[in-house]
Amino acid sequence: MLSTLLRTLVRAVALTLLFLGQIWAWDTFAPSTDANIGAGLLAFLVSAVVAFGWSWRDAVRHGWLNALVCWTLAAVLFDVTVSLANGFDGGGFMAVLTLVPAAVGTLIGGLVRVVRRR
Repeated sequence: MLSTLLRTLVRAVALTLLFLGQIWAWDTFAPSTDANIGAGLLAFLVSAVVAFGWSWRDAVRHGWLNALVCWTLAAVLFDVTVSLANGFDGGGFMAVLTLVPAAVGTLIGGLVRVVRRR
């Protein structure tokens, strides 16, 4: 149980730092007075791809249920920390954006685990 909570915290912190780091880098190295939708979309895409790949790996190593619990909690923590850091309430948008690809990765990883054990 403790290892699942620790893995959850590591994933939430890593996703948050990755997301906020991308936004900071874009604002620092390509400043713009306009709304830069490209930077946000790229940050969303990278977060979704990282969640997908990492959850796949987790499901192969730890089982699909453990990985799904871990990524559900990590997605909620990610949503809360990004919302607090940016000063807006996304209404769970970041959690859904992370959890959907993570759930797909968990499903595929769980199937890979089952096939490898045969």
